[in-house]
Formats: sequence, C-alpha cells, structure tokens
Amino acid sequence: MGTLKVDNLQTRGGTALITDGAATTNLVSTTSLKNADMEMVKLSTQGVSGASSVEFGSSVITTDYEQYIIKCTKLIPSATAHLYMQLAPDNNSTYDTANYYSGYGGFGSSNTTASTGANYVSNGSQWNTGNNLLHTPTAKSKQDITIRLINPMDSAVYTTAYSDVMKYYSDGSHYWFPLAHQHQDASAFNSFKLYMSSGTLSGRFTVYGVQV
Repeated sequence: MGTLKVDNLQTRGGTALITDGAATTNLVSTTSLKNADMEMVKLSTQGVSGASSVEFGSSVITTDYEQYIIKCTKLIPSATAHLYMQLAPDNNSTYDTANYYSGYGGFGSSNTTASTGANYVSNGSQWNTGNNLLHTPTAKSKQDITIRLINPMDSAVYTTAYSDVMKYYSDGSHYWFPLAHQHQDASAFNSFKLYMSSGTLSGRFTVYGVQV
C-alpha cells in the first residue's frame, strides 16, 4: 500500500483543508460531523485549576442540538462541597436564581460494606449536580461527573437534566449518585456555569452536542 504526501490540499471550490502540511479546521468541522449524523460531536473543552466557575456560552449551546453531554473529569474542589449548575438565557450575563429542582439516590461500597443513600428533592437557586464532592489530593480521589442537559433552547418546555456522579473517599470506598434535575422556567437558555457551593474547582470540562 502506497502513501500520498501533500503539503497543500483544497476542496474543488478552493477551501483549504491542508496548508503547509497542517490540517485546518475545515478538514473535520463540527458542522461536517453533525451533517454526517455523528451521534456525539465535541464542541468545547476547558481545563481549569483553582477556578471560581466554568462557563460555556451561546457559541456552544445553540439550536443545533436538543441535548448536550457535559463531562467533568478529574474534578477536585478546594474543599468538600457540592457542584452547582445555573442556566442563563443571555450568554452568561444573567443567571436564573430560582425554581431549580434536584433529587438523587446514592449507592456506595467499601471493602467490607455496602449502603444505599437517602433520596431528597431540593428547590433552590441552582441545581446540585454533584453532592458532597471530596477534596483529597490523591489520584484515586479525583471524581468524575457526567451531566446530560435536555432541551435548554426550547422555550416551550422546562429544561431538564440528569447527572451521574462517581466520587471517591480516602479509605478506598466509592459512591455513585444518579441525580435528576428540572428548571421550572419555560425559557430558552443558551449558556450555563458550573461552580462549587464553596471554594474553587479544578478539572477538565467538555461539552458534546448529541444528535437525537
């Protein structure tokens, strides 16, 4: 099998795909992936350390997708705290601060025991998308959270979400928390932020558009 080597490559219409041996963003754009019916398209990634919040705006949350998956990996807060989420209709300018509902059930295990956590429903100024995340500066204590955001840009329905939380404790035990969320405000929301109930956060945050 032979190898084709080129310095520059363009489409028939003259759009650059490879220039001086380097691929351009036109080679595999998010629009191209969406039009190719890819189930998930990576839209944006932020890595932070000691940040007060992580925000994603209207360039990410659009009418192109009905659902979004937000992956929070290797998440370490500066102190034990909840991971909160708020929505905004105006590109991170004014966040809604009422009518957020969250409920969860927890399941955990250690080397010798297993337990089931209590369920609860909270009505507050934000979603609790990660309950009681632990701060421990060890590799195994880094926590992962996946949030599925549903219909944020549809003003005809409430925006909903659910999150899967895997958190670790220094004694080797681990807990999985599924959480369900509803925001009882039928508006279009094109942005959101994640932040801790106290202190700062470190980790990697990636948003994917989901074809449904």
